[in-house]
Amino acid sequence: MTSDHDSKLIILGTAGFIDAETEKIRTSLDDPEDTVWFGDEMDLSDFFSFVSSPSLFNPIKLAIVHNADKIKELEAFMNQAHRCPEAVIVLTAAADAEKKLGAFQGFRLTVEKKKSRRDSVMEVKNEFE
Repeated sequence: MTSDHDSKLIILGTAGFIDAETEKIRTSLDDPEDTVWFGDEMDLSDFFSFVSSPSLFNPIKLAIVHNADKIKELEAFMNQAHRCPEAVIVLTAAADAEKKLGAFQGFRLTVEKKKSRRDSVMEVKNEFE
């Protein structure tokens, strides 16, 4: 996962889906130096300081931003984040943020597939078997 296309990702869905997808990314990166932010309370200068500086301990940095749709000055953030080749940047949000976040170029978008009622019932049933 070192190609430019795979280093900037947006994951949209439920908390469980987001957790599973971010864990897949983390394990694929071989023990990255990682930090988690929340879009509604993050300091942009701290974020860009982290993603722009070289890592002292690991060759790969992973920056995960939950609630990315709540980042102040979102368009400026996305334009600057797109140009940070030093780190893998993962933005997460609920599925209903697709309209807001999905329009940005340079980020690979993963959206949780909506389950039918039957699929949800079968999933719960299988948990108890």
